[in-house]
Amino acid sequence: MTNLLGRNLALLALSLAASLALAENYVLNNVRIVSPGRPVVERGMIIVSGDKIAHVGAPTAYESGFNVIDCTGLTAYPGFVDAYSRSALRLPDVPAAPEAPPANDGPLAAMWHENRRGVYADLDVSKHIDPAALAARHNQGVTTLMLASGRGAFGGLTCVVAAMQAEPANVLVARAFQELSFSGGGGGYPGSAMARIALMRQMFFDGRYYAANPPQDGDGKDAVIGAIGDAAIGTVRTLFRADSEREIQRALDLTDEFGLRMTLMGTSGAWQHAAELKQRNIGVVVEAALPREPNVAPNEDPVRRLSEAPQEYRDAQHKLWQDNCLAVVKLQAAGVKFAFTSDGDPGSLLENVRKHIALGLPADAALRALTIDAADILGVADKVGTIEVGKLASLVLMTADFTDADTKVKSVFVAGTKFDITTEEN
Repeated sequence: MTNLLGRNLALLALSLAASLALAENYVLNNVRIVSPGRPVVERGMIIVSGDKIAHVGAPTAYESGFNVIDCTGLTAYPGFVDAYSRSALRLPDVPAAPEAPPANDGPLAAMWHENRRGVYADLDVSKHIDPAALAARHNQGVTTLMLASGRGAFGGLTCVVAAMQAEPANVLVARAFQELSFSGGGGGYPGSAMARIALMRQMFFDGRYYAANPPQDGDGKDAVIGAIGDAAIGTVRTLFRADSEREIQRALDLTDEFGLRMTLMGTSGAWQHAAELKQRNIGVVVEAALPREPNVAPNEDPVRRLSEAPQEYRDAQHKLWQDNCLAVVKLQAAGVKFAFTSDGDPGSLLENVRKHIALGLPADAALRALTIDAADILGVADKVGTIEVGKLASLVLMTADFTDADTKVKSVFVAGTKFDITTEEN
């Protein structure tokens, strides 16, 4: 009797597992399919089997048990990629610096290089993801994100993750980039740009030596220098957060000096290096949000007007703002591959992308920057970025073209899991 009960329970479990597996299989019928580099398919079909795309194109036969969804009036795009985000993370507190030696034995504590102020190279953000926060991005059609700390000179290791609540998080690529920045730091070493560059160079020298001469068993290992060494020898790519023309040149110089595999995150100054970025095949992560327009009108208060900058200077700043608004358009015209980040304004990603289109960015280039070009820059083009058989079923269904301000996100699929978007979320 016990054996019979056990067999029945086992059969019930198998039956339940089979039904759950079938529940994860979908047929999207009568759907308009738009995927970069491929002809638009009107009233086509997408078959989702498990977490993968099994069919794309004209309607075809499919097995029974699939969930059939009539997508008349809907357009399917590859799920959008947010190429840099500091959200959805629960990062540890910044560690306290070790106690400095007495001043008579060396430099002041603020200038002591061993405090490694702003150096978090061993911080692996894939170990600090808040899965519950990832689903908040669905209303913008985002199904894939790169998460980064945004900290210090060496911000640590970024990761690319599927935008779904799962424990553990669905990480597509861990250790995607070592994040670097020339700005920030405050007072004390390495607060100045010169000190930050000196720190980076010394760290890369140390990291390169460490990679060539790893510690033997029993010797103390240095996780920070080891992580920098991985970037110094090209095992891990580098993501430079550099927005001004001068910072970008510094990043290029460091890349040349140490043979780094560079990707740039910066918008305002990037267009000034467009030809070189194109020639070097360096991808750029650009801000979707446009810069804030400076006020050039003179102050109505005549007393306060006396302390204002000259009108010529303010007019020049306004001209610079206009150039920076067109930075993405200029990068595209120069043939530079770029991807969008929503950092700082995640709820307006699509609205901000449409502003670039209104300024002259071709719609197909904008779509590529949200999908396949972003996936390529982040190193996940084999998994996401196009609607293609064998890739992850990460899709967004919209009520109209993504360029239409009135379009709504109806549903997203993230690695085969379907999420419906309510009107309130849109």
